[in-house]
Amino acid sequence: MIQYRKSIVCGSSILVLCLAWVFPMLSFSCHKPALFPPYVQAYDAGNLPASQRGRDSLRQDTLTCVYLSFDDGILKGSEVLDQTAFSDSVPLTVFLIGKNVLRNDSTRRLYEAYRRNPFIEIGNHSFTHAGGHYRRYYAHPDTVEQDFILNADTLLLTGDIARLPGRNCWRINDRSRDDLPDGKAAADSLRALHYRVFGWDMEWSYNGAGRLVGTADEMLGRIDRMAQRKNSFTANHIVLLLHDPLLQDSSNVAEIREFIHKLKVKGNYRLEQLGKYP
Repeated sequence: MIQYRKSIVCGSSILVLCLAWVFPMLSFSCHKPALFPPYVQAYDAGNLPASQRGRDSLRQDTLTCVYLSFDDGILKGSEVLDQTAFSDSVPLTVFLIGKNVLRNDSTRRLYEAYRRNPFIEIGNHSFTHAGGHYRRYYAHPDTVEQDFILNADTLLLTGDIARLPGRNCWRINDRSRDDLPDGKAAADSLRALHYRVFGWDMEWSYNGAGRLVGTADEMLGRIDRMAQRKNSFTANHIVLLLHDPLLQDSSNVAEIREFIHKLKVKGNYRLEQLGKYP
């Protein structure tokens, strides 16, 4: 549970002026905190029959854990995650952007479905995602902190999992790692708010045409090599990053589902949510 609660109102003139100065192209004045109902989980994954929990949840803790994480939702195609997670018994962590969740009634309804799905864990990915202006964003770490607080308050997030927009930064327990130096202060600030900040060990990227780069078998080979070399941030734990925009292509979705199936049947991996990361 996050051990902080700062009062913040989306319509606050101070916050609006601050963010408008940092991001001239953005304004929070049109965004009001979503009045989502208190979270009541509709299903208890622990009480599901073994046949519905999937082989990965029945493995022993001696296996390598793989964490599937999806960034930048909720977008067109994101509904595939809700469907796949439950129908295939796949634990997922989704890092959501508040302004994307509030885009329309459809995205709000899907967010509620996420909250009811025991196989989906929701992480904080900021309210604005820097508006695409990362250098300007990270030049003001206090504003980054407020952006994450706004997202948590708006979406009623109570977990401690966060990922910085456009930066591969880690703050787990007393360990840290940064890809670019400008994200360091923001990551430290989130850790001070008792967030666990997750980067990624491997990315399954997509090209300009929206197609995945690499097949399911090629990604499995990369996972195998990283597991053998134990060069992930934490040995025997591999965080894989994907992005919601690629879910708009049905062939990408088929490739991801094939990857998940093959990973499960290999016998030496277990799929988990980042909440169980050591």
